[in-house]
Amino acid sequence: MKYLIACTGALVVVAVVQSLAWTLSLKWWRRFVQGNREQRPNLGAYLLAWASSVGRHYTRWFSWPRKSDVEQQILKAGLSNLSYSTVVGAKVSFALLGIILGVIAGDFILAAVFGCIWFFVPDLYLSSLYRKRQGQVQQSLPRVIDLMLVATEAGLSFEGALGVVAGFADRGPLYREMGRVLQEIRLGTSQEQALRSLADRLDHPDVTSFVLTLIQGQKLGTSIGSILGVVAHQSRMKQSATAEGEAGKAPIKIMFPLLLFVFPSLLLVLLGPVFLGDGI
Repeated sequence: MKYLIACTGALVVVAVVQSLAWTLSLKWWRRFVQGNREQRPNLGAYLLAWASSVGRHYTRWFSWPRKSDVEQQILKAGLSNLSYSTVVGAKVSFALLGIILGVIAGDFILAAVFGCIWFFVPDLYLSSLYRKRQGQVQQSLPRVIDLMLVATEAGLSFEGALGVVAGFADRGPLYREMGRVLQEIRLGTSQEQALRSLADRLDHPDVTSFVLTLIQGQKLGTSIGSILGVVAHQSRMKQSATAEGEAGKAPIKIMFPLLLFVFPSLLLVLLGPVFLGDGI
């Protein structure tokens, strides 16, 4: 049994190393020899190339996970530079790594469990990026709406207001997505379609409500300034209500650390000398 486990582990390691060498050796050598120091790829580029190659080979034989589901995860996480094959390759690579660790530990069942668990590590990473992105969008939305309102009241058009917001692209994903909306409109996409694409990419209820309000107001002929004024007031009111709700939850969240850590220490300090005095 131990001999079979060792042979299986050796075969898996050889297959992984051979595939990695076959994928990266020629490309790395050409770029390293012919390119200058600034153009040489870093470790992240190697890992992405490896994952993409593994994903392409995997998807030739298997159709799970579905391409639409993975692309939706990538879109919501804001990683437009990743492809379906790269994410699938990362999942397969993590699964192989888990299997290798289980085989090294000398247990086939453990190897299978590790492989199944580690297969979903990229999903957890994309989910964490999605939650972080949602929080950033939630914080940035009132400021973005106020900025667009000020720009339109100063006489700028809707596209001009988008350009002002896009100028602060380093402040968060919502600012960058507004710049992308502006680029799509300049390339010929209608404002309605560009805004609906924004709502799909961010997948945030407040952004979706904001987009639908803009589209409906434009269809009814309402001025952009009036629409933004109403939306800005509603956004600030909602942000204040959210802050008050979080503040109301604070005493409940503080109660458990107090019961677990503070009160026992306090009782020990107050009653400890009493019991020690009785013992003495």
